[in-house]
Amino acid sequence: MIKYNHLVANCLIFYNVFSLSHIIQEYIQEGNEYNEELLAYLSPYVTAHVNRFDIYQIDSNRKPPNLSFEVLRVV
Repeated sequence: MIKYNHLVANCLIFYNVFSLSHIIQEYIQEGNEYNEELLAYLSPYVTAHVNRFDIYQIDSNRKPPNLSFEVLRVV
């Protein structure tokens, strides 16, 4: 049995992981320094500001960006 609420929640978490990873990689590539203690506080689990009942426009012709499965190495 598929639990659709869990599926949607997992999709949101996956999207947030992708977005956070992309933003952090760009930040590091720009030569910025980062605090690993602050990175430890980031979480892809959203508990606020999720509008479940809004109308969302989906562009089915848009190609998704390439995923990078490279692990971020904290120095």
